[in-house]
Amino acid sequence: MKKNRVRMMVNIFSLFCMLAPPAVLAQMGGPGMRDALAPLKHALSDAGAPALTSTQETQLNALITAFRSAHQPQADTVLQSAQRAYEAAILNGDNASAQAQADIIANETANISRTNLKDRAKLEIDALNVLKSNDDQVGFLLKRIGSSGLAHLLGSLAGAGGPGPGGFRPGPGGPLG
Repeated sequence: MKKNRVRMMVNIFSLFCMLAPPAVLAQMGGPGMRDALAPLKHALSDAGAPALTSTQETQLNALITAFRSAHQPQADTVLQSAQRAYEAAILNGDNASAQAQADIIANETANISRTNLKDRAKLEIDALNVLKSNDDQVGFLLKRIGSSGLAHLLGSLAGAGGPGPGGFRPGPGGPLG
């Protein structure tokens, strides 16, 4: 039972960590927000690759804006209800109900993570395709920072939190690879 509580708390904490950073980014938005393409521009310059064209910048900024808009924090009523029911079950000493709510919380958390991973993959692939449209930017980056570095650079376009730099990312060097 203690093992299940620890697992549930880890799931809740993971969900919180995944959703909290976009809220911080949303509050920072506006004219003073840093250039989301700055790390990519710097990497291209360091690699001796052609700079982003204005068309590429427009395309990449549109991809980033669409991704971040789609991932604004929203109340997850299923998750919130399950968490309240889980806490109530514990306080009532009802292990069966707590276990049932734990399953709901774990499944909802997994669904949120799955959607985030899929959306991030699409963003990164679309960004890679934009880079492939200008000479050999991808080739220069691969020579300079390698495939893992390029994957992390593309992941940074999504912003803080969740899979990517500083967060969970499947593959080599990650918890699954």
